[in-house]
Amino acid sequence: MSDPSRLARRVVMRYANVTPYNLDIAADKADEALQMLVDGIEDVEAVEKALGIDIRNLVQRMGQFEHNADIHHNGETVIQHTKEVLEDLDKLTDGMDDERRQVLRLAALLHDIGKAYTHDLKEGKHTFYEHAKRSVDIAEHMLAKLKTDRRHMYDQVIDLIRLHDAFMTLLSGRDQSKGSLKYLNKFRREQIYLKGHLEDLVTLSRSDAGRAKRLDDTLKSIDGIVEDLKTVEKREKDEARKREDEKRNALKRKDEITEFFEAEGVGDVAKLLPDIKAVNRELGMLKRYDLLKRFKTMLA
Repeated sequence: MSDPSRLARRVVMRYANVTPYNLDIAADKADEALQMLVDGIEDVEAVEKALGIDIRNLVQRMGQFEHNADIHHNGETVIQHTKEVLEDLDKLTDGMDDERRQVLRLAALLHDIGKAYTHDLKEGKHTFYEHAKRSVDIAEHMLAKLKTDRRHMYDQVIDLIRLHDAFMTLLSGRDQSKGSLKYLNKFRREQIYLKGHLEDLVTLSRSDAGRAKRLDDTLKSIDGIVEDLKTVEKREKDEARKREDEKRNALKRKDEITEFFEAEGVGDVAKLLPDIKAVNRELGMLKRYDLLKRFKTMLA
């Protein structure tokens, strides 16, 4: 026999177009909002077959698996953690515009759904390896209607889910970096997905860590990572500005530089101007480091 309450939700969604992405997602009703999205999946049997999971029992499974009692969690179940994240998010997004707040709420609601299918118990420890990727796979089907109706919101939600664990991953990298900012390289390659929404990822991460036992240390580390990102971006902008200045100087002094290279017997190098990298590379291959140093002085 079918579940009457589930059937009722399907009827509501079908005829009233009620979905969690056009309603407030109350923290204490997260399980209902998740079930609503599950019930709204078209041809759920085909989706389950494609994903290789029993998605209709998603909410139940999220209530079965617990986190470890460690610096980030307190032994709570996945669904309880989701509710706590939404609760903390409400405080952080107070006063934010409605659409942006809804994007963050959806991301918080769905960020850990993959944990229902990646849980393992190893040496008494709960693990959820690759859960973010699994969460994205499932969320793409759960938000199919949002993708059709409001593509930009869909893209932002999916990208936040994909990267929601990024800051937690960066914490250890920052601790071991010994001051080097290279620990940010992988994240910065992935950051292209955010399309300027780094602040939203920070907000989601702060909510995700809101019940951590070492909360102050975690939040300070997140803030430190953001400052490191700003430092790298400033350096890149400064370097880009420097390259533009050098290019302008190379064009402005092209005749002088050409005459100098010809006098040194490497006149063909001047033909590479204003491609400064090519000139530097050619002088390096010729082992004319003396000319390379003089050339850089002429561009300053």
